[in-house]
Amino acid sequence: MKSYAFHVQTGGVGKTTLSGNLGYLLSMLGRVLIIDGHPQGSMTTWLLADKLKSLKHEVVDVLRGDVLVEQATLQIRDNLSIMPTFRQGKPDLESYGETSLVSEPMIFLDLLDEVKLLQYDYVIFDLGPGMSLLEKAILLACDEVITPLTPEFLSIDGIEIFSYEMAKIQKSRRNTLLGGKIVHNKIILNNINRSFKRHNLIVEQFRNDVTRCRVFEVGQESKIAECQGLGLFLEEYHPESRVIPSLKEIVDSMI
Repeated sequence: MKSYAFHVQTGGVGKTTLSGNLGYLLSMLGRVLIIDGHPQGSMTTWLLADKLKSLKHEVVDVLRGDVLVEQATLQIRDNLSIMPTFRQGKPDLESYGETSLVSEPMIFLDLLDEVKLLQYDYVIFDLGPGMSLLEKAILLACDEVITPLTPEFLSIDGIEIFSYEMAKIQKSRRNTLLGGKIVHNKIILNNINRSFKRHNLIVEQFRNDVTRCRVFEVGQESKIAECQGLGLFLEEYHPESRVIPSLKEIVDSMI
């Protein structure tokens, strides 16, 4: 089983849309579980909008040991399930991260061990843009971290800052019995429009300056917002989209 987190300390770069659409494409190759690790439940709102009022269990219930993994997961497509995060007047994921994670920094490793017993092939975490104990605990547990960015000139500074944080998390991993290395060698430049000179300059800057990472491009696609409003994935809603081949290229690099 492989586990992935899509993360960077910047909001609005497409972490949720990319992790969701890539998760759907991965589900054509194996069993996938998407875990909504965003305290605001962005992935849950997208994929379970019509079921929010009837949801009983979420990620934090599993972390607290109140329910089993299978009780908190919902199958939403063939080979694709989600473990949601939502708020219904009880201690939520953010509160859990601010309190219990201090004494349970390896809790997401325990969660992945339980998930593995259910014979999933891939686990994808969607995260918020922070770098609190919650995000650090998830990153620590994953096999690989993939960083989405938008074409801004300051994005390279952002990836340097994020890489520094990842190095500290990697050091924490080495200081435990875990061993192994968290792979962080993929960057997704999202919402690229090659007709913009600025976007071309930024893509080339990344390819020249960030040589330790493979840089993927995903073009602009207005249909993504439309399909989210309908609770669908891009491949379902608009399979002719010009960005589908780019997403499939990323999936090929993940398997």
